[in-house]
Amino acid sequence: MLIEREAPRRRPRRWPLVASILVLVVAVALWSRPDRVGLLLETVLPSPTPAASHTPPAAAVAATARAADAAGDVSGAIAAFATLAASDAAPAEAEIALARLLSVRRRHAEAVQAGRSAVALAGGDADAHAALAFAYDWSGDLTAAVTEALLALEIAPGHVPALAVLAEAYAGRGNWDEAVRTAQDALQRDPASPLAHRALGFAREMAGQSDAALAAYRQAAALAPGWSKYLIDVGRVHRLRGEAVSAREAFEAALTADPSDPVVHDSLGLLAYDAGDLEEAEVRFRRAVAMEPRFAAGHGHLGWTYFRRQRWAEAAESLERAIELGATSPEYLYELGLARIYLGDCAGGRPLLELALERDHTLQPARDGLRLCP
Repeated sequence: MLIEREAPRRRPRRWPLVASILVLVVAVALWSRPDRVGLLLETVLPSPTPAASHTPPAAAVAATARAADAAGDVSGAIAAFATLAASDAAPAEAEIALARLLSVRRRHAEAVQAGRSAVALAGGDADAHAALAFAYDWSGDLTAAVTEALLALEIAPGHVPALAVLAEAYAGRGNWDEAVRTAQDALQRDPASPLAHRALGFAREMAGQSDAALAAYRQAAALAPGWSKYLIDVGRVHRLRGEAVSAREAFEAALTADPSDPVVHDSLGLLAYDAGDLEEAEVRFRRAVAMEPRFAAGHGHLGWTYFRRQRWAEAAESLERAIELGATSPEYLYELGLARIYLGDCAGGRPLLELALERDHTLQPARDGLRLCP
């Protein structure tokens, strides 16, 4: 539920109709809604560089990396696989793992880079193409994801990770029946695959079948108890159904599984935002972007919180950062445009409102905002 805000404390400098501003701010507050799926485009940090001295044997690093990956220790696995990728021991295996792990951390550009490296190192390997497909899918490039997944399946028909990512890409494109069939194919081949259960859950969620989505996500979480990402899926569905208590339970379980996951803190921030607790939301969003400074969604959500509190300069800074990092939500665009207008910058705000309307012509707050800068 959104809370109606009061009038801005600062008067805009370049237009006289304070009453118009009040109406528009209230309209925006009522219009704003957190992302429905939470798969925003973000770019990422450069790959971690391993220490130059006292490097442990490659076999030990590989064992550490695999153990961390199996346990759901994403941060530890990323660090170990990055070290392995820089060695001469098993770079293809490392890049394949990094493509998946960096995607989970929402470090999408770096994940795609790792996937491309994996394909360059082992172009005839189905795992490499599936890893690149995974990175493309989570970054929002669904066409490229389908292409790479199909290449993996040409190399190895019935490859379960490729089927899983193909199902998710189909679901993201709105081809829900094909997505469900593909995910079910993956599950028939490997009923114990968390990826396959997650793919079925995503297909069901995109089709609006939330009960079936929850069942699939819970099964994925049960099969991979150390991983936070499947619990985040469970919590997201509960949150979007308005079941805040169940959502919080899932997110807190995810936090226990991986306290370093910025997406968990962002998810808890969204719960607070929904409830109108903007102070708690700000704390959570700040923690998320502190953990991952190039987490675009975290910056965007922090911008929402500042906008709701009429802190226009801070809102503009956070929303601009989210867009710089690759976020494409029209909501970020129009709120950034309005924040700039409220700061007296019509020249900077108007083009953003126009771009937001190009992407979504139903955004009435953006249309109203244009009237403030004739």
